[in-house]
Amino acid sequence: PDGNSIHLGDGTPIRFWGVNLSAQEAGQPDHLVELTTRRLAKLGVNMIRHHSPLWIDNGLTYGTATGAVALDPAKVERLPHLVAAAKKQGIYTNLSWYFPLWINDAGRLGLAGYDDRAPDKRKPFAVLFFNEKAQQHYFEALRELLTTPNPHTGLTLAADPAVGLIEICNEDNLFFWTFDERNIPEAQWAILERRFAEHLQTKYGSLDAARQRWPRAKHNRDDFAARASGGGRVGVYGAWHMTREAQEKLSRDEKKRVAEQVAFLAQLQRGFYEQAVAVLRDELNFRGLVSASNWYAADPTLLDAVERWTYTATDVIDQHGYFNPKHEGEAASYSVRVGQTFDSRAAVLLPSRPPLRTNQVEGHTQMISEMGWTTPNRYRADATLLTAAAMSLQGIDAVNWFIWNATGDFDTTANKFALATPTVAGMFPAMALMVRRGDLAEADTVVHEALRTVDLFNLEGTAAVTDAALDGFRAADVPPGKKMPGDLEAFDPFSAYIGRVSRSFDKPGDADVQINLAGAIDHERKQMISLDPNGHPGFNSGFRWDWGEGIAVIDTPRTQAIAGFLPRNEPMVLSDLAIRADIAFGQITVTSLDGLPLRTSRRLLVQAVTEERFTDFAATAEGEITHLGRLPWRAKTIDAEVSFFPETLPVKRAVALDAHGQPTDDDVTVKQEGRYLTVQLPTNRLYTIIER
Repeated sequence: PDGNSIHLGDGTPIRFWGVNLSAQEAGQPDHLVELTTRRLAKLGVNMIRHHSPLWIDNGLTYGTATGAVALDPAKVERLPHLVAAAKKQGIYTNLSWYFPLWINDAGRLGLAGYDDRAPDKRKPFAVLFFNEKAQQHYFEALRELLTTPNPHTGLTLAADPAVGLIEICNEDNLFFWTFDERNIPEAQWAILERRFAEHLQTKYGSLDAARQRWPRAKHNRDDFAARASGGGRVGVYGAWHMTREAQEKLSRDEKKRVAEQVAFLAQLQRGFYEQAVAVLRDELNFRGLVSASNWYAADPTLLDAVERWTYTATDVIDQHGYFNPKHEGEAASYSVRVGQTFDSRAAVLLPSRPPLRTNQVEGHTQMISEMGWTTPNRYRADATLLTAAAMSLQGIDAVNWFIWNATGDFDTTANKFALATPTVAGMFPAMALMVRRGDLAEADTVVHEALRTVDLFNLEGTAAVTDAALDGFRAADVPPGKKMPGDLEAFDPFSAYIGRVSRSFDKPGDADVQINLAGAIDHERKQMISLDPNGHPGFNSGFRWDWGEGIAVIDTPRTQAIAGFLPRNEPMVLSDLAIRADIAFGQITVTSLDGLPLRTSRRLLVQAVTEERFTDFAATAEGEITHLGRLPWRAKTIDAEVSFFPETLPVKRAVALDAHGQPTDDDVTVKQEGRYLTVQLPTNRLYTIIER
């Protein structure tokens, strides 16, 4: 393997279609945990990301937690049972266990400077990368977590091959907007700035020699008095100084000083990841994949590549993203409540918004460990199709949808990140199968950028940059066809929808390359189409997206699907079938269950969905929520049919399935219309099996 993809121990390549879940689900009685993992496996899930605090009294409400931060034995005991239950179903586990937001007061870690701060400014942002006491606490907890034997398997989590991935740190770094004096107390800046002084002394021989490189750049926390004895303190600027806005206002010497700081912070952050990998590999003998983090930078053009370079100390390049239309009001960043306002928006009309474009690093696997289409947006039936297409064409190795909160079939309460619903998890089966089976072939690299870290540290930036797609909760942290070698200066931001966008760092002999995508992406017509194996855009090349009309199509030998604003009562003609629907917005997918092409497959799955809402959910014409509603989930009636071309096998029977995939007694009409055999889909079922 070249490091760009994930392989099992026997060399078999694998992709992961996964979900996030929390200690709440792991803490359920054994039979319910097993029910959840069986349900997930039936939906096509083969990875869970256990993303949850494991501390005693995690204190998610500011100021409620007391005492030292320590692992909760009850949560630690329940986690191995979840791993074991998932393992029985062929599901791997990704452990995400450290997140600064899960520690409400860094003073509980024994860190100085937090006690006199406002309750909402005591999170330990950034300190894990430079404070040795914070690191000591982290590694002690990590050792305890991974070396506690699993009573169900006898294995520790470190030794259990079902733990496929361990994430070092969730959503934190030295380059996001939380890296400033508002979030980090002076006592911690002092530690960091003394380390900066030590770095400069080592690099240049003395602080005086370092200062001569930018003599006119001053910082009010500079202290060169102790330089003779090897001490001293050199001020570090907050995130804003590392942005393009700041660079336009700084003097030449100040820019040089900031560049020196960027190099120091990048090496410091990467150094912590290297230390964590050494503990996992050499001390704990963990043999799964290791992911550094998954966060954004204050200025993606200047800093995203720096952030991802630090991740190359590990195996995986990760990111997070959400399609998060306008949703405002009290607690709207993480909940759905009466009195909030919202707009419904369809991602299929807005290709710049979905969190699906990756910029991958050569030699490393790529994943999106948190991804979702938030509610109360009613247009979510396009989510799984767009995600499956992006994973396939870009070669994204894993996606974990956020977040599974259901013990049974579906979410039971209004939930900002509702996943267990008809339009999203309900559409998992065919899309997960398509991705894991590789029905839509991975495309070639369409853009590659050869980067030098010395240029990145000098804040020269990169050309290939995609926009951040933060969830509302973390967004609140932001203050108001032919190869064309040569330096990459122009970059179509939709390139990743056509193929792989990649970068390398300090690779000898590497060069920028991009494919001419003029025939594949038409911004005037608002259309894009993937490339065939010969590098040409074509009607049957596998994927096409008309964001002007708001419809996306997957057309492969084994899976054919449409999603978005479907043409009313006009057949959508694909390679082996036609779909006619009288619904405004939805998804209809036909996939082979026996692995054969649709033309010769004897067992097909058709899945269909429209728009959904809770029973009695209500909002005004202006989008103000007046009633959250209640179970059950309701979807608009499906009025659609699938017609198979004469060359395909005749239909023996069609069976409507319930939400569990079990046969029902519902009638499914099969009729001959001229040379075509047409199956009228049931009006109130997600799934239909066709046997031929």
